[in-house]
Amino acid sequence: MRAVAAVPSSLADDLERVAKKLRTTPAGRLRAGLAGPFHSRADAGRALVRVLAIAAQGIEDGDQPAMPQWREPPVLADLAVGDQVRVVTHDFLSALPGAASVVWTPGGRVPRAELVRDVASAVAEVAGFL
Repeated sequence: MRAVAAVPSSLADDLERVAKKLRTTPAGRLRAGLAGPFHSRADAGRALVRVLAIAAQGIEDGDQPAMPQWREPPVLADLAVGDQVRVVTHDFLSALPGAASVVWTPGGRVPRAELVRDVASAVAEVAGFL
């Protein structure tokens, strides 16, 4: 029997805040250029979507013997990015409690706790640009 992994409430709250911020930001502000690793706030949201989608897939395919073929999430319009973050947040948070102790990432297998730390770090980085 697999142990149930707790979903850090702070991570769930931070993800909800980022999704809400993206959903309520005007289009012009979403597409406005940024200095730093993201071209715009919408691109920051898209980067978070990729992180969450890969994390969820790595958890879901954690028991597979070989690294999964990573699915690339679709690139949606700027005004849809907040909704997309909310959907992949749900996928990630739903998969996490049943995660194996070791999960897949594009760099190979890592402990579940490391994946959660990496996701939390990505959330904090994106939140800093919103």
